[in-house]
This record gives sequence, structure tokens and C-alpha cells, in this order.
Amino acid sequence: MRNSIRKLSTDIWMRLLIVVAALVGFYFTYQKYSHFGGDTNDLTVYSYAFAQTLKGRFFPLYYVPGHLLGNHLNFIILATLPVYAIFQSFCTLLFLQSVIIAISAWPLYRLAKEVWQNELAALAIGGVFLLFPTIVSQHVNQIHDDQFALPFLMWAFYWFWREDYWKFMLMIMLTCLAKETVTITTVAFGVYALFLRRSWKWVVTPIVFSVGYFILAMVLLTKVFPGAGGSLYTGTDYLDAYGKSPGEVLTTFVTHPDFVLQRMFASDKMAYLGELLLPVLYLLPFLSLAVIVALPNLLLNLIGTNSAFVVIPWHYSLLLTGTLLAASVFSLKRLARWRASVLTPITVGMLVLAFFGIRYWYSAEEYQPGPEQAQLERALREVPKDASILTTTPTLARFSDRPKVNSAYSILVGKFKNPAQLAEYDYVLLDGHWHTGEAFAQVPLYNVVKNNPAYQPVFMENNVLLLRRIK
Repeated sequence: MRNSIRKLSTDIWMRLLIVVAALVGFYFTYQKYSHFGGDTNDLTVYSYAFAQTLKGRFFPLYYVPGHLLGNHLNFIILATLPVYAIFQSFCTLLFLQSVIIAISAWPLYRLAKEVWQNELAALAIGGVFLLFPTIVSQHVNQIHDDQFALPFLMWAFYWFWREDYWKFMLMIMLTCLAKETVTITTVAFGVYALFLRRSWKWVVTPIVFSVGYFILAMVLLTKVFPGAGGSLYTGTDYLDAYGKSPGEVLTTFVTHPDFVLQRMFASDKMAYLGELLLPVLYLLPFLSLAVIVALPNLLLNLIGTNSAFVVIPWHYSLLLTGTLLAASVFSLKRLARWRASVLTPITVGMLVLAFFGIRYWYSAEEYQPGPEQAQLERALREVPKDASILTTTPTLARFSDRPKVNSAYSILVGKFKNPAQLAEYDYVLLDGHWHTGEAFAQVPLYNVVKNNPAYQPVFMENNVLLLRRIK
């Protein structure tokens, strides 16, 4: 038996690691969201759109008029609708996301194995990918389009190295179809090819396609598809410290580079860089020209004024991490020319550092039932399938099969607030045990409904209140 285990190829071990990563990742995800352990705003964007599409509406948004393609051009995730139609649950989307994240390790493993000619080190870097804090955390970080771009981006790196032009361009196209913002990464392949002195088709095609697709996306998001995505390109949501319009932002970049640098290297950005780069030993990606592909995303995260850009367990560093690891493969190849024996100990060390990054994203209480679990489950049963509900963000996705759902934060506090919408909901759910994130928005909601004769209690138990609108 031991001999047969030893004879297993690294390819088989890598496949086993991918399967285990997908299953374990989904297990933690299921535990978190079945126990209402985190906000589900973004998860509800997709689960609501998919559920309502099967009822005859075209991928509607739950929090503003419009539809899913009006947020981002996320064609790849829309292609999973047939699977969702068979297994109609937001858990289906979470499972598919875990599979997508895990299988993205395979092209990096293949790249390392062929570049290094060292199977054990390649297996270790595959493990680094699966355990990297900014990647493994995305199993439990709701649903986002970036995750569905990851495998295609990693394959693009592989086929770029193999100099297989048509397969490379196919992966570039599929990467962009996952989300239009990924074009800031795909365009960099052209610059990378220029530095490598590749033929002009390698330089021009990814640049022209990426720029052209991004321009098309801006037109579609601002002129064709209604939703929240157009404001990302007509306003300065992520760069508001530099100006109130794209023109003002550009002027600040040109005339006040000192201010831009000050923002880039603020203490929170430096802490982010320390956490992000630790598993790649801080400098590894920067020892190779391949880091060019990672630089646009890295610069955006550092320049951006959205604090979420520099939060390790959020999705904004997912694709960046994939490109940093791919660049590290070529950097380690250079080190191996000096001493081949360094590959295995360095990659194993990276694996250990990635594992200890668990502290950045894992919190045990998120995966255990809270004291109000029974009451929240009761609320799910009490609210009819054809009723609308205003609820807490941890429970939002569980109600996404209802015709209309929203949160107190969304209608009373958020960017698209509209208090008049309160009258449109048949039920209101309040949870006194919930104290994090958007929970504070429950206070003004409670003040509105507590003495309002239009609302009748369905039950009030263990600091959980479910109200039904009767007028």
C-alpha cells in the first residue's frame, strides 16, 4: 500500500489537492452562510438575479432597478445558469465558485512544473496557490465575478509562456468576458510581450482587444444596461480623494504626484503590502519581467480610495495574487540557475507562510450557529414564498427566491437609499443579536416600525422580531 502511494505522480497529487480544496472550501462556505455568519449583499445580487430569471425576469437586481449586466459585464458567471436551474439554491453558486477557485491552481502547477522541471516544487507552489490568503478566503467571501476570471487568467499565463498564440488569445477573451475591469490586467500582457521582444501580434493583439473591449463595456454599462455599474466610469467612486470627475482625477495625477504617492504609501497601504507579499517572500515576483502583468492591478489597489481594495479577505486582490504567483515562477527559475536545490525549500517555505495566513480570514464564530439561529430559521418558514421582505444582510440571500428583497441599510443609509420603499415590503425582520457591519441601519428602521399600526408582529422571540405589514 505504501509503495502504491509513493508511486502516485505529482499530477495525481495535484488533482487530489484541487478536489480537497474545492470540497473543504465549499464546506466552510456552507457552514458560514447556513449559520448566518456573514453579510450576503453581494451573494444576493447573484442568487436573486438567477432565481428571478427562472421566473421570467431577466437577471434583475434586488437593490436598484436594472439587471446583473448593468453592474458588470459578467458573462461567464451567467453561463452557470443551466446548473443553477437544476439545483435552485444560492449554495449551487457557492459550490461552483469553490470549484472555479480550486481548479485555477492547475495551470499554475503546470507552468511551474514545465518551467522548473521540478515536480515536488511545482506541487508545493500549487499548494501555495490553494492556501494563499487572498485566494482561499474567496471561498467564503460571498460571490464575485473576479473568481470566475481566475482560471482563464492563469491559463493565459501558461499559454503565453508556451507561445501558443491562439490558445493564449482565447484565454484573454474569456478572462475579459468574466468582468470588464480585468482588462487592466490583460492589456499588460502586450507590454510584457514587448519587453520580451515577441513578434508584433503578441504585443498588439492583447492591447487592442483589451482596450477595445473596455471601451465597449463602458458604452454598454453607461448607455445600454441599467444598473449600478455605469457610475464607476462616469464618476470617481474609487478615486474620490483625487477629484469629483474623471477629468479632475487626471489633473491631480499630473499636477500633484506628491499627493498621489502620499496616498499610495500611507500606513494602511504599507500594512496591506506586507500581508499580501509575505507568502511570496516580499520580493520574488519583482525579480522577473512577468511582474509587469501584475502591476496595473497592484497600482490600482494602492492608488484607490476604496478601503476594501486593501483588505486581504476581499476579492480585490484575487487576480493580483494569481499574477504575482505566476511571476514568482519565473523569478524562482532565475534563482535555480544559481542553485537548483533552492526550489523545493523555498516553495515549501512559501507554503508554510501561506498556511499561517489563515489568521487574515478565518474567524471561528462565523461558522457556528448563533444564539438566534432557531428564530432566523423560523422567520424563513413564516415568510411566504410570494411575499416581499426587508431583512438583515446575513439573512438576505436566504430570502433571494422571494419576489422582492432588500436590507434596511440599502433603503435607509446606502448610496441608493430611498426610505419611501419601506411601504413596498410585506415583512420586516430585525435581529438584535447582529451588531457588525450594516447592523446599525436596523436602529432607524426599528424607530419607524415599532409604533406603526401598519405593522403587526408575527413573533418576537430571543431578540428577533418579525413584522407583517397589514395596511
